[in-house]
Amino acid sequence: MISFRNWITENTNTVTFTTSKGSVYHFSSGRSQRNKADHQYHDPKDIGTKEISDRTVFVQQQFAREIGMWGASSGQKKRLVLAEGKVYLLSWNEVAGKHGLDKLISDNSFSVTPAVGLCPLELWNKDISPWTWIKPGMDVYKSSHPGNQIIKIEDNQV
Repeated sequence: MISFRNWITENTNTVTFTTSKGSVYHFSSGRSQRNKADHQYHDPKDIGTKEISDRTVFVQQQFAREIGMWGASSGQKKRLVLAEGKVYLLSWNEVAGKHGLDKLISDNSFSVTPAVGLCPLELWNKDISPWTWIKPGMDVYKSSHPGNQIIKIEDNQV
């Protein structure tokens, strides 16, 4: 894992924000690093600095919750697809032998800028497999972390 000190030194326009559960994120150039706070319902040993994301976008709180529930479901070969300002959730359909689009109930639009009230959606493991459904302009990721709602933003010009 790249050290935060090295990453932050390379990224001079860093925005720091805090979420409702106390985690502090540093966001720059479309990527983030989370310093996870100790909070109720989580393993008290699972705190501290986490891996820098490959990409971070920002979604509505209800959609972040939906992504969290989807992530905990039993689906296989799950993928998150960013396309045309929206996040799409896909799971493997064993019968059809291909990915299928999972039904969404919330607004699935995303922003590339953090804002109070939105939730960070950290993404890792970009999928570069030759899936026939991947089209130009789509970014596909294998793993994610939907964060809690942003309550405070600081602009840190390093």
